[in-house]
Amino acid sequence: MKNYNTVIIFTVLILFFILGCSEGKGSNQIEYGLIASEKTLPESVGDFNYIIRKSNNKSGFEETWNFYRFDKDLPNIDLALKDIIFIGLEESSNCPYEINKENIGISSNNKEIKVTLPKQYGACFTDATPRTIVIEIDKVASKNIKHVVIVNENGEETSVPYK
Repeated sequence: MKNYNTVIIFTVLILFFILGCSEGKGSNQIEYGLIASEKTLPESVGDFNYIIRKSNNKSGFEETWNFYRFDKDLPNIDLALKDIIFIGLEESSNCPYEINKENIGISSNNKEIKVTLPKQYGACFTDATPRTIVIEIDKVASKNIKHVVIVNENGEETSVPYK
């Protein structure tokens, strides 16, 4: 009977270890909050694929919010705890990107955010309409991050440094 109990305890401990390591800090998912997703981009930015900005204080947040030309009022975010990431891109007008937790992760070295654009299905127009996604992330998680990697629908990666 003692061997049976030992096997059960050992099995439970291994399961806790395996499940514990698959979540949280060991994974490449980051906790974030979606602040805004709007069909807007800055004016006159020239040729670009993606426009990435990071704000970590009130004045920078307000300046960047206005730079991206949001219609909504500036949201109240605790910038002592959070940094704000603006991700400007273009999308098909009839197949907008829907970003969720599975689309955003952090590299294993904690130096880049990876945003995977979801595959679009159906008859999507090849036009290019604006989209800016704004997320908040914990300042501690954001501290060493220097750029965002965008993975397009074809799996091609584009690394974009913050400005």
